[in-house]
Amino acid sequence: MSQAVRLIRLEVFHDLSQRLAGESVGGYLGDCLDALLSGTAAKSAIAFTVDERLELVADRGLDASRRPLSALLRGASAFAERSLATRKPAKSVDLRVDRDGVDDAGEFVALGTPSVLALPILDLRTPIGAFVLLFANPSDVDLETVTFASSIANLAALRAQRDRRSGEKISTEQQEETAHMVSLGLLTATVAHELRGPAGALLLQQEELKRLVEQLDLLDGGADTAIGEAVAELSELSTDIGTAVSRVRDTVAAEHGQPP
Repeated sequence: MSQAVRLIRLEVFHDLSQRLAGESVGGYLGDCLDALLSGTAAKSAIAFTVDERLELVADRGLDASRRPLSALLRGASAFAERSLATRKPAKSVDLRVDRDGVDDAGEFVALGTPSVLALPILDLRTPIGAFVLLFANPSDVDLETVTFASSIANLAALRAQRDRRSGEKISTEQQEETAHMVSLGLLTATVAHELRGPAGALLLQQEELKRLVEQLDLLDGGADTAIGEAVAELSELSTDIGTAVSRVRDTVAAEHGQPP
């Protein structure tokens, strides 16, 4: 392989690593497919993810207007599953010579891409996806191409790990926040419950104080200015106490979902 091709692949690898380290606007698997097409002679590229089954998530270079793609995608899925089962790259050098056990091998030949390379995407040995590359010439699927494409798949796996751990961190923070709110709610309910008794008792005492102030006012009859001033001050104090106790009772009643 020429030095120029190696330099191109190094530049592609560098650009992709920067993209995956940041935010990917079009999806990181799509970015990886672009890098694979830029750094190899592949004519088309397909990305699958694995959940309960393989799912097509991105493709490059496929022209649905020229030929129905369902059979081709079935064949690509077969190669993807083969690579995921072995956790290693899987390739068919020339499907024109050897169909390699793929029922839809003729679709690749008809598309003009008889050479296929499939690469697993592994998150700590757990299959999470696969890339499938289609080549026109068997000579394009050499060892250095396989190594380069495998490195791109490894970058995709690292990005997937980062996203997974970020999601786990957010989930942990949400759980901690929920636990904090539950604890705060329990504390508030406990305090409200403990305040119900004292608040009721204070209200009774305030009513009694108000009654005594009214009796003093009647007994004094305005004869003694000093007593009258004291009675007026006691009356104002009684009103302030009543206002404060009412606020406490309203807060306690609201916490328990009861009318004040």
